[in-house]
Amino acid sequence: MKNLADRIGLEKDLVLTLAFTFLALGAVNFSLFPYDPGFLTIAPNPYLLAVLVGAAQFGLAGGLWSALFTILVVVAQGSLARPASFGVGFSWTVYVPVLAPALIIALVAGEIREHSKKLISRLQDLRRKLEDENKRIKEQLLAVTQVKEELEQRILGQETTVHSLYKATKELETLEENQVYQGILKVTARFTGARKASLYVVDYSVDSAQRVAALGWEPDPRAPRFPLDHPIISRLLEQPEVLTIKDIRSTPELEAAWQQGEPRALVYVPIVAQGVVIALLTVEEIPFIKLNAPTIRILGMIADLAAPAITNVVKFAELQAKDQIDKLTDLRNAHYFRQAVDKELRRTIRHNLHLSILAFEITNLNQIENRFSAETRDLVVKVVGKLIQRNLREIDLVCAGPRRGSYYVMLPLTSLNDALKVAERVRRKVQNASKYFGSTDIQINLVYGFSTYRPYIREADQLIQLAEQSLELAKKPAADPGASISQADRAKHVVSEVP
Repeated sequence: MKNLADRIGLEKDLVLTLAFTFLALGAVNFSLFPYDPGFLTIAPNPYLLAVLVGAAQFGLAGGLWSALFTILVVVAQGSLARPASFGVGFSWTVYVPVLAPALIIALVAGEIREHSKKLISRLQDLRRKLEDENKRIKEQLLAVTQVKEELEQRILGQETTVHSLYKATKELETLEENQVYQGILKVTARFTGARKASLYVVDYSVDSAQRVAALGWEPDPRAPRFPLDHPIISRLLEQPEVLTIKDIRSTPELEAAWQQGEPRALVYVPIVAQGVVIALLTVEEIPFIKLNAPTIRILGMIADLAAPAITNVVKFAELQAKDQIDKLTDLRNAHYFRQAVDKELRRTIRHNLHLSILAFEITNLNQIENRFSAETRDLVVKVVGKLIQRNLREIDLVCAGPRRGSYYVMLPLTSLNDALKVAERVRRKVQNASKYFGSTDIQINLVYGFSTYRPYIREADQLIQLAEQSLELAKKPAADPGASISQADRAKHVVSEVP
């Protein structure tokens, strides 16, 4: 019965509402208008209020049921109160003012209610969708916030990371073969968070790449070896750029080779020396949140910085020490310095880093020789070279300059202001170097020039030439009241005047 009532729109609440409404209207009718049962003489009929209530609250079906009950109640009251009037001039037309408005009110108010119910239903559906979307956005925002915090930590620690990375990779050059290979993987794990990584050395004599070190893997005495014509390795040899899983997925041939098995990794990093790929660094497992652009950049830097250490181990290009050592100071010579600056400049341009050059020169060597001896002059040149070297970092490079008593210094990751601080510190140390000669009569006049990387600089010779021009300007005696300013301030004109 309940299901049938629901299907025909006769709800329990509708019946109760109409019952209370009819009781209230009946009470008013019989108490205030006892001689007009059914309010037949009143227009509009007050019983139409029941139709309006039913239609407004329960819709079209409720309005029609309300209209039906209202008509029955009015007819019943009118018929019971006037039994003698039937057949004696009584006309059913007295019920028309109730019947017609009841149907009209039921249809109009019911349709309005149905429309409002549909609108409310749509708004509720929209609200639920908005709540679901809001929940999804909150979840995405949480994930983005975590990524943002991770990136902020990387950005805040980027300068420290780069310095530490330089230092860590420079130390590799002093290790034995196996220590170098494993050390590269440890550096990779430390600066990228990689959990599994491998290092392959390319052997062109047998056309293969052999794994020489692994991190996070079980020891494998077989030392896996892969042919150089493997699609992924071949791609790295032809295009020595970092290759990620995203790049592989976008190339069907590479993806097919990757699906077949090893070497299967998330990132492949070629290690290049003198334009030739000498090794491959692969990252097989890394936290998803860390597989991003900054990590790829760091892997590229690791490859650049590790290349010299691997080159030394595999003897790809042995240094000819006898042709690159200055016999007087035992420092590398200017030719070696130019090659080193060229490599560092390419790395600086690629990664948008700082790079500064200092050019030192002792300006009173002739006076020292004339007053003391040629041996004393040579001793001064050697000691000054040692003092400069002692006041630099491990990643810095000091070489003998093209003239006796001149020196070049390369300062990676160093801005102009920091380079000037280094130069002033060295100059003060040299001025107080008389204790090394056992005589306070030996006074050393050391001046310096400098240059720093700018976007228009593309060649190492440009950077060295700017430092030389700055040095020449510093060596000129000041002939005006500006002579009291420091030689560093005078030399700045060389850098500032270059377009």
